[in-house]
Amino acid sequence: MRYEQFKTVALIALIGLSLFFTYQLWTFQPNIEALEDSSNVQTEEMFGTERDPVELIAPEQIVLHSSEGTYALVKNGSSYFSHVVEQLFAEGQLQSINRDYEDISAVSGIELIFPDAVPKEFVLKQFGIEQEDFRFNLNAIDRMFVYVSPYDGGVNIQFASLENESLFTVGSAMDPDFLTDLLESGEEADLEEAVIVKQKDDDNKLLQNRLYVSTEPQKVREKQYELARLDIGQINQRLFSGASDVPRQNQLDGQNVYTDGSRIVTIDQRLQYLSYSYPFAADGIDTNNRHIIETAAEFVNLNGGWTDDYKAISWAARENSETVDFRMMIDGIPVFGRSNSDNKDRMKITVSRSGTQVIQFERPLFHLVGAPLQDPEVEVPSGEAAAEALKAATSVNWDDVTDIRLGYRADMENNSNANFVPTWYYESQNTWKRVPFDEEYKQ
Repeated sequence: MRYEQFKTVALIALIGLSLFFTYQLWTFQPNIEALEDSSNVQTEEMFGTERDPVELIAPEQIVLHSSEGTYALVKNGSSYFSHVVEQLFAEGQLQSINRDYEDISAVSGIELIFPDAVPKEFVLKQFGIEQEDFRFNLNAIDRMFVYVSPYDGGVNIQFASLENESLFTVGSAMDPDFLTDLLESGEEADLEEAVIVKQKDDDNKLLQNRLYVSTEPQKVREKQYELARLDIGQINQRLFSGASDVPRQNQLDGQNVYTDGSRIVTIDQRLQYLSYSYPFAADGIDTNNRHIIETAAEFVNLNGGWTDDYKAISWAARENSETVDFRMMIDGIPVFGRSNSDNKDRMKITVSRSGTQVIQFERPLFHLVGAPLQDPEVEVPSGEAAAEALKAATSVNWDDVTDIRLGYRADMENNSNANFVPTWYYESQNTWKRVPFDEEYKQ
């Protein structure tokens, strides 16, 4: 009898302990300061800067065309690159005249290539023109070409939409001599000889979707930066609509999870990355017709701001949502960084919306501090060599390759410093991957 009583008491005690530990696990509040290893990581309480959507859109390539059929790429990040962009938009002075089609296949000029189809209102703003004040027959622009007309000697600008396979040509009040001087004013150090490695069959060169790459090995700076972390508490308070008490957090696999029952914020302490989701938002189309870039820029402005140089690289609409990606840039060169754990690129800010509601938001929780700690010069193969490597690779379908770009590979071995290594990348089926060079080129 006593034995049975002992078993009953022991069973009740075990049930009580189980309930106690379950309660402790559910209400556990981890020490965030310890998890963030504050001895090695600087903490920034200030948010980043606010930016206008127009500031987040820029050409990813500038190509100089000669009348002899040769090409030169303007080096990203060079002073000449920014000078050309600024002067073309400042002096463009568009005239509301739809010019007749002109054959520009053998005409010298300056081509600007955008990373995606830019809404026309953003391009017109760059020229200082409001959309309602200018008749423009294209809704979005992938490329533009500024040249001196071989027929009347004036400056024209031809805009192209690759999706619609359409062109729109307008006159410009720009002085032809000004354009010629701008075209010829680049220093040798700012230019790279280029060739076309891929293009579509079309009569007009702007609709050929040409892929330009450099022909010679390039010297680029490999960089190391110190990192500082954003204040998670401030961002969380914004994401949870100013709630003074941040909802309960549970630590799962090195991640802190916050939720109020509808919104979820996950903080990856090791990768210094934030993911926000609001899966219960209603589906639909944005009734106020704002472009996703505008919505995203405003949302980032309110939730951490822009802590480094980011540029919009792609935006797309799906059945019930729209998404835009902003990639970190260093000296005009895109930065890529994938985690070994989930193969996710951590060098982007991503915003998705459904209807008028942001339903997904991801961003790094760090930013670069000051000048590089180290920046030795290294040599990398040419873009032409990268294209040849892709053609020879059995793992790559050359027909699927849509872009080739020199980027920085982010190596983040700890939370205090990051190395940025010049590396060739290619885009295939909307995904960026490293070019599979032979072993003699160690990436």
